[in-house]
Amino acid sequence: CGVRGVMRDWLLALGPELGIEIGEAALTLEDLLSADELFLSNALRGLRVVGRLTVPRACHQPAGAAYTRRLAVALRA
Repeated sequence: CGVRGVMRDWLLALGPELGIEIGEAALTLEDLLSADELFLSNALRGLRVVGRLTVPRACHQPAGAAYTRRLAVALRA
């Protein structure tokens, strides 16, 4: 959800270059709860790891998870 902007376009192009499957989809709360990683992004703040949702269950991986780190490093480069 959000603006279809520069960061979105960049991530959609960058993911496959890094071997990360990335795309757009309509997600349910259960999809989010079962995700290995979640992050938010925008052109000013870059990538921000979502450590947990405001529901009882947190993401499987701790803050700074693997895919998010790889995307963030590539975006800084």
